[in-house]
Amino acid sequence: VAFEDEAAAEAEAVALEGDSQVFSLEADLVRPHGLLPGRLYLSDSKLRFISSGEAPSRVAGAPACSEQVARDAALSWPLSSVAQMQRRRYLMVHTALELLDDDGDSILLNFRTKRSRTQVRSWIKRKCSLTYRDRDRSARTAFGKMLSELQEAWQRRELSNFDYLMKLNEMAGRSYNDLNQYPVLPWVLSDYASPTLNL
Repeated sequence: VAFEDEAAAEAEAVALEGDSQVFSLEADLVRPHGLLPGRLYLSDSKLRFISSGEAPSRVAGAPACSEQVARDAALSWPLSSVAQMQRRRYLMVHTALELLDDDGDSILLNFRTKRSRTQVRSWIKRKCSLTYRDRDRSARTAFGKMLSELQEAWQRRELSNFDYLMKLNEMAGRSYNDLNQYPVLPWVLSDYASPTLNL
């Protein structure tokens, strides 16, 4: 790997500390406050994202979140903690991947190409025992079963309306990390008699 400067070489050394690297590639960390460019490192046991040091591109109207950006500048996730993996779109292009753990934390990574996303996805599928990993061709029956079980749990009132709608949003590819694909909820009307409604 050729480095343009010493900072990149130092970031590489930190990323590999205590673990053997399998591969690395450029990626962007997508958060509601903006996009943080950097590099993703994958090893046998960890996934690491290290910011390139560039200023994040902010979403228009979003407040500056310097504390959040500082926390996101160097993330490390043990692959054993990844419970779900879902292909996502970023700016309507199929190049993103969202990872979720059992605690509900998630990261949304956008790659330069769909092929890069596929490489990362393949590696994680081999290294993790995922409870759910989006709609693979071989997993379509599992997706249908999961959707059916979700509907039945809601009908038995084991799930609130809100929880049911949020699970449907998640299964439809919506994410808290990308404001372009933020979860949607329907308007709930309680006044059916008035000729006009004040929404």
